[in-house]
Order: sequence, then C-alpha cells, then structure tokens
Amino acid sequence: MRYLLGLIGKNNKDEIQFHSCLKALLKASASEITEAHSASSVLSYLAIDDYDAIWIRWPLLKNLYTNFCHRLEVINKKVPLIIMYNDKQISGEICLGNNMVFSLIHEKQLKETVPILINRIHQFNQFKKINDHHQKKDIRPNGYRKFVGNDESMLKLYSQIIKVAKTDFSVLILGQSGSGKEIVAKSIHRLSHRNKSPFISLNYAAIPENLLESELFGYEKGAFTGAQKAKEGKFELANNGTIFLDEIGDLALPLQGKLLRVLEDHTIERLGGTTTKKVDIRLLAATNKDLNQLTEEGKFRADLFHRLNVIPIKLLPIRERGDDITLLVLHLIASLTKNAELKIKSISYELIEKLKSFPLNGNVRELENILTRLIFYSETLDLSEDDLDEISTIDVVENESSDTVDLKINPKIVPLRDVEKQAISDALNKLDRHITNVADALEISRGTLYNKIKEYNL
Repeated sequence: MRYLLGLIGKNNKDEIQFHSCLKALLKASASEITEAHSASSVLSYLAIDDYDAIWIRWPLLKNLYTNFCHRLEVINKKVPLIIMYNDKQISGEICLGNNMVFSLIHEKQLKETVPILINRIHQFNQFKKINDHHQKKDIRPNGYRKFVGNDESMLKLYSQIIKVAKTDFSVLILGQSGSGKEIVAKSIHRLSHRNKSPFISLNYAAIPENLLESELFGYEKGAFTGAQKAKEGKFELANNGTIFLDEIGDLALPLQGKLLRVLEDHTIERLGGTTTKKVDIRLLAATNKDLNQLTEEGKFRADLFHRLNVIPIKLLPIRERGDDITLLVLHLIASLTKNAELKIKSISYELIEKLKSFPLNGNVRELENILTRLIFYSETLDLSEDDLDEISTIDVVENESSDTVDLKINPKIVPLRDVEKQAISDALNKLDRHITNVADALEISRGTLYNKIKEYNL
C-alpha cells in the first residue's frame, strides 16, 4: 500500500521518535511512504498521485480543517483520512468534515491501533475497488450511503446490500432495536430495479393486533362497522415495489398463515372481500427476536420462517463494531448541531472511550439520545466524561410548585403515578417504542401498556 504522511517538522527528539515509530509500524505493509509537512503539501501530493491512506497529525490541520476537507472532497479520491492527535480533547471542528475521517488515533495508542487500522484500510480499499464503478457517490471513508462505520462487519454488510439488491430474493434482517434494520431495507430497495415503485413499511409492534389484518390486506366497504368505503392494504400499495415488515416476530399465528399465502401464490384478499388480487412485491422482513427459538416454541410457523429466511443479513450492535462509535459520535454531533446555534468546541477522548463501554442496548438511537443530553446540559460545550456522569444521575423529582415533573439531581420521594409514567416513558424511549418489548420489560400486557400510554398522554 502507498501511504501519504502529514508530519510536523523534526524540531525535537520527541518528533523524531514519533516519526520513526509511525514509519516502522507502517513499513511492513507499505510499498511506498511519502512525507509532507503541511496541509497544503498533503493536498498537492494527493492531487497528482494515488494513495491508499493519509496519516496526518492534528497540529497540521488546526484552524485549517474545514478548508482542508472541502478541498479533499473536491479532489474526490475518497482516500481514508487518519487523524493523529495528542490532546485530551478532540476539536469540535472534526465533526464538520466527518465524512472524510476514517479514524482518529490518540498518539499514545499508536502501537496498538496502527496494525488494526492497516487491515481495515486494506478491506475498505478492496470494497471501494470492487464497487466504485456503480456506487462511487455512495462510498465514503466513514461509511456507505446513510450508514456510518467502516468496521469489518459493516463493510461486509454494505457488500451484502449491494449484492442482494440485484435480486428479488426475500431478505430477513436481524439486529437489535436501533441498529439500522430499516435503513438496510430502504437501501436494498433504492439499489434495486424496483426503486421507481413504492417502498412500504409496516411495524407490527406499533399496531394493535385487531387492526393488523386490515392494514396488511385492506378491506371492502361494509367489511366491519365504520368501513364506509374500501381501502387498499399495504400489500396492494406496495405492488411492483418493496414491502418491509418490521418486527415480524410479533405477528400473530393466524396472520402468519395469510402472509405465507402471499409469499407462495402472490395473491391477497381484502377483509370482507370474495375475490383475490395478484400482487408483485419484493418482501423484506426484520426482527430483533430469535425466530428459531420462536419456531421451536410453536409461536412462529416453520414454513413461514423458511420462506422469509432466504437471505439473512445480520447487523451487529454498535458496541461490537470497534472504532465505529467514534465515527458515529462525530456524525451525530454534526447532525444534532447542524441547524442549532450550539457549536461543540471539543469532545473528550475519555468520553468516547467511556461510551465504548456503555451497554447501548438502543444502539444508534440510544447513542443519539445520550449525545443530545450531553450537548443540552453542557455549560461550556467542551464535552467531557464528567458530563456523562452527570446526565447519568438525572432522575425524576416532584416539582413542589406545580403538577409537572422536573429533571434534577438527588431525587426526592415522588408519587407512584409519576414514577409509573416516567418508567413507561423511559422504556418507550430506550426500546424505540417497540410495544411488545416495552410490555415485556415492564412485565405488563400489551393492552395495559396501550391504556397507560393513552392515560399518560405518551
């Protein structure tokens, strides 16, 4: 591989030692190493030659970063950019040009990080080489399309999306809540030959069971009380396009049989109807449950499972995606502050390391929620691990002057009704309003949960 290094001039022993260490680590995988000693020199070299990665020290980019990234994108070679820094705080500037960032390395961890990065750079460049002709505009050093991440598992995911999009195979997307299952489905649709036709999405967990059949299959006029005119169901609306059935594991057994019929003979029958209609759809389904286990327990039809599980695609939780959390933090902060007056000054390296050890069961959505709170509660807009400790202690207390609930530190005793409301609200947010999972976590029935949501106006 050919590397372009942006290094500070050799002014002292520390600089000489750092340069020697970096080049020694890169030497085994490098066919050529080119040195530059300013941001403009790096861009000049890149404009006239091809490199597999740029390794650059942050002091060369400080106060020049935004312009550097703009020019880098104009050159448009999408070369992985690895920024090396030695401060406790990462500049908030990096959030503004995060698309070009492949990785951030703290110089103290050079020896541990560089060998891992070399392998990732090779994998990314292979992925880019294979797919660049058709996917050029979608591939970025920090991810692909709407995805952020260049971990090995994500590069594999991107390849699977591109490959399966060229077919009409049924796909079962597996992953935890908030891991991006719907983004996978939308990407498959938009890369497929059906992209000019509708993409229809349905989340079983968000719809009461008694309404699901009419949502899926539609109904004829007079099919039930209140059916004053006929209505098309999701399958008809998705004709010639793609239908995405989210949380398929929550589908009741009677409807599983009807879904199987759609997959086998491509026909549907509206509720209250007497005739069948042909539909031409591509089915994508998703779940965060173990369908194998549900099948063994008799809660999910084995024949339907085999029909759905033609091409399984699995998304890993973000805590298992290595350094992707760093890239996600940069991306989410940029997104959260894009249209706000709040501009993050810096982000603590220790904060990002701490986030890597968080359970983050809600994955990207939970990470976004945490970062939103960090930004809101930070007084200096220099985000640190101390801010994370502070928002972790926030709880619900009674506001003595009103009937509302305030968020403060050191909670007092509160009425049981307020505790219940907050518990349900927290569970809904943490579990992405997945009704079945929320009900299970709170150990109440779905019906009780629906009533509580209505009662508390949640």
